[in-house]
Amino acid sequence: MNKHGDYILLVGAEVPFRERAFAGALRASEGMDVFTVSNTIFSHTLKYFDGYICAPISDHEKVLQEVIRYEELTGRTPRAVIPTNDFTVVTAAFVAKHYGLPHNDLSVVERCRDKFIMRECLQNAGLPVPKYYQVAKLDELRSAVAQTGYPAIIKPRLMAGSLGVIKVSSEEELVRAFEKSIADVKSINGEANADESLFIVEEFIAYEFEVSVEVLNTPDFSRVIGVTDKYLGAPPHFVELGHVVPSRFTSHRDLIELAERTCRTLGIKYGIAHFEAKVSAKGEIKIIEVAARTGGDSIMSLVEKVYGYNPYQLHVSSYINPEMVFASRLDSAKGIAAIAFMKAETGRLTQINVPASLPEEILHLNVMAVQGQQIFPLDSWRNREGIIEFFWPGETQSETLFTRHLEMAKTLSAQTFITESV
Repeated sequence: MNKHGDYILLVGAEVPFRERAFAGALRASEGMDVFTVSNTIFSHTLKYFDGYICAPISDHEKVLQEVIRYEELTGRTPRAVIPTNDFTVVTAAFVAKHYGLPHNDLSVVERCRDKFIMRECLQNAGLPVPKYYQVAKLDELRSAVAQTGYPAIIKPRLMAGSLGVIKVSSEEELVRAFEKSIADVKSINGEANADESLFIVEEFIAYEFEVSVEVLNTPDFSRVIGVTDKYLGAPPHFVELGHVVPSRFTSHRDLIELAERTCRTLGIKYGIAHFEAKVSAKGEIKIIEVAARTGGDSIMSLVEKVYGYNPYQLHVSSYINPEMVFASRLDSAKGIAAIAFMKAETGRLTQINVPASLPEEILHLNVMAVQGQQIFPLDSWRNREGIIEFFWPGETQSETLFTRHLEMAKTLSAQTFITESV
């Protein structure tokens, strides 16, 4: 092992639903100190790390400045710099490049972050993507929709988590939807450190299912480590309500091969990539997008529960030991793991009644809302009030749509959250 550096720097790992990143990094590095980067010292999860760099996680220049300052104070340098969410991929690559550490090339990171450039690359390689157009102004939007037809999808080019992603079904909805998408992007107050004026419009793909595929990448191979069924909220938004591992499409050979080929086409050489696609009942596939980082929403924890390996350990290992060997075990699922998000009725949250006991299939229930807050409709990941993790040992997926996690979350949400109209 290269002895350069003496700590692992996980950029952005203090955010919710990535808690297992710390354990994975400890295992991959055989006990090396694990640091993170945080926007603020008030993050309650910082106490779980061996240290942290305080700087805006998406501002690559400021993060590098603080890492260098820490080096000057202590003499310590990172052994690896690894992204854990979409706003940190540029930062991680930028800092790793400075220290001469393994990283995805900055051009690759840009290709994966920018949805227009990504689609250009994939389409040029003959891979299946929706019809798409780049837009920045309303007249460009109208021209684009004239080509895609209705319904169409408006997306910010440089965001994540379905923020600003809106389905438009008619000319009457177009201006309002575009204004909403722009407002959603601006609402994060520059947190993404990216151009907020860039959007794409793409045709709506009416396939019945959506999946994500987690792909482990090294310079020598790209290999699928898990496939997830994704459950989305009602249009016009596409907020994720829950996930299930393994997917009904885990043994879909064309999907597995396409996900792996897509990562090689984009040039991803390090870490787990998060591939998303729509799949029809006949098995037809359209690529939605690919991110050069691990998936969020506790998907990594679902994969770990079902297959027994910590994906974050693999993610970190690919950076510190690029010659690693790994064989997927997609046919060895130990059961069905799922998460579902809790949602309260719109209004002011007047009461939270956390259940005194829970069914044995529930591993964890986390209420994120606080009494007295205003509850808004579900139009982005920010408007979810809790999360529930499930596991059904020994069970297998069937052809029937699996919805138990969603049904239980709906029932528990109604019991837990009491709101009043305002």
